[in-house]
Amino acid sequence: MNKMIKKYITLVSVLLSLLIISGLVIKSADSSAAESKQKSCFKSFEELNGKRVAMLSGAPFADLVSEYVEDAKYSYYDSFADILLALKSGKIDAGLNNSAVAEFQSNQDNDLAVMEQPLKELSFGIAFNKADKEQEKWKKALEEVGEEKIQEMWDIWIGNDESAKVLPEQDWPGKNGTVKVATLDNLEPMGYRGEGEKVVGFDPAVILLCAEKLDVKVEFQGMELAGVLPAVSSGKADFAIASLIITKERTETMDMIPYHSGNIVLITRSEEYDNQSGKGSEKSFFAHMKENFKKTFITDKRYTLILEGIGSTAIISILSGILGLLFGFLLVYLCRINNIIINVIIRILEEIFVGLPAAVILLVLCYVVFGKVMMPGIVIAVIGFTLMFGVKAYTIIQSALEAVDKGQMEAALSLGYTPRKAFTKIILPQAKKIYFPILKTQFTILVKDTSVVGFIAVIDITRAGDLIRSRTLEAFFPLITVAVIYYILIKLFTWIINLFDKKSSDKSSRTRKEISKTDDLNIENGD
Repeated sequence: MNKMIKKYITLVSVLLSLLIISGLVIKSADSSAAESKQKSCFKSFEELNGKRVAMLSGAPFADLVSEYVEDAKYSYYDSFADILLALKSGKIDAGLNNSAVAEFQSNQDNDLAVMEQPLKELSFGIAFNKADKEQEKWKKALEEVGEEKIQEMWDIWIGNDESAKVLPEQDWPGKNGTVKVATLDNLEPMGYRGEGEKVVGFDPAVILLCAEKLDVKVEFQGMELAGVLPAVSSGKADFAIASLIITKERTETMDMIPYHSGNIVLITRSEEYDNQSGKGSEKSFFAHMKENFKKTFITDKRYTLILEGIGSTAIISILSGILGLLFGFLLVYLCRINNIIINVIIRILEEIFVGLPAAVILLVLCYVVFGKVMMPGIVIAVIGFTLMFGVKAYTIIQSALEAVDKGQMEAALSLGYTPRKAFTKIILPQAKKIYFPILKTQFTILVKDTSVVGFIAVIDITRAGDLIRSRTLEAFFPLITVAVIYYILIKLFTWIINLFDKKSSDKSSRTRKEISKTDDLNIENGD
C-alpha cells in the first residue's frame, strides 16, 4: 500500500513539474479577433522558395504549390490544428487550406496571417460514387436553395458571431428516408464538433438546407479528411461533403457537384509575430491556465468528448482482451490437433496480424473486408484488436508450453492422467508462470494501440484530445489529459488482472492439492 501511495505521489509531482515548466515557457497569443488584418511575414511566393509547406493528408495540392514555390518541402498532417501549432512553433513555414478556414483562424489569432495572393480559385464539391443516380436529386435541391442562401450560410460560419452559428433543425417528416453523409469534424468553420459532440459547420448547414427540400433525414459521420472518400467508395456513406476541392484527379473516381467557390491560400505567421521572434503577447501563468482549462473542458461541454473517448477505449480494450485471449487459447488447442491445413491457416494469421501495423489492419477491415457492411466503427475495432491480440496471445502461450519440461507430460500420463487432463491440470498451469506476465504486458500494449481507432471514425481518448485541440489550438491540457487517462486506465486494468490472477491461482492451487490427495489415496488402495 505504501509503495502504491509513493507511486501516485511521484506521478502528481511529475505532472505539477510539467505544469510549472510549461508555465515558464508559455507565451500565449491574444485569441480575440484582430482589429486590423495582420500581414503575412512573407510578401511574395518567391520568399517561400525552399521553405516547408504543410497540408492536410488527402489534399492533392503539392503540384499547385510547386507552380509558385520552387523546391518546397512538403509535410502532411491529419488536422489543420496540428498545422497551425507546427506553424507557430516554427516546424513549418506555411500551411495550405481554403480561404474560409485560413481567414477564420487568422481572425481568431493575431499571430497568424493569410498571404494576400491566393494560389487558385476553385470550387468545393459534394462527392458521390460514379453514376450514382441520387446525385441528380441533390443537384436540383442545391439549385432550389440558391446561391444567395448558401452565401448567407458562408458569411455566418466564417464570421465571429457564434450565436448565429446554428444548424437548421431536422423538423421535417423525412418521408424519403435517411442518408449517411461523411464530413469533417476537425476543420472549423467548415465541419467540426460543437456543443454536445454534434457535428456542425458550413458544410453540414448546406446539406441540411438541401435535405429539407428533399424531405430526407441526415446522419452525419464525422471523420478525418483521409477517411472521407474511402467511406463513400466503400458504401459506409452515401456521399461526402468535406470542403473537397473539385480536381481532375478526384473526378476520375468520383462524381462531384459544385456547391460553393473558394480560394486556396497559404496561411503563415504574422509579420508582428516573426518580428517578436515568436514571443506573442504576455499573459500571466495562472490566467493562461484558467483560460486554457475552460476552453479545453467547459466550453461547448467538451468534457463529454473525453468521457465518450474513455468509454470507447475501455470497451474496445476489455472486449478485445477477453475475446482475444479466448481466441488465442482456441488456436492453441487447434494447433494440438496437428492438422496440416489448420497449421497453415494459423501460420497465415500469425504472419498477417503480427506483421502488420494496427492502423493498416483496421483500415483494411473497415474499407475492404467490411466495406459494404453497415457496421459501427467500434465493432470493427473490437474485431480487429481481438484478432491481433488473439494471435499474439497464441504465439506467447505456445512458446511457454514448449518451455515446459516434456517429462512433466510423461509423468502425468504414467500416473493415469488422460492427455487432455494432463495438459489442462499439469502442463498449462506450469506454462502460466511463463506466459502470464508477458500477456499482461501485451494487454497494456493493446490498450495503447487502440489510440489509432480514430482512423475509422471512432472517438477514443486520443481522438477526443485531437478534436479538442482542433477547436482550442492549445496542446497542453488536451495532451496531458490524454496521457494521464491512459496511465490511470492501464494501472486500473493491471490491478484488476492481478486480482483475477491471484484468485484463479488460489483456486488452481486448491484443485492441485485435491488431485494430489486423490492420487495418494489411489496409491494407498493399490489403484
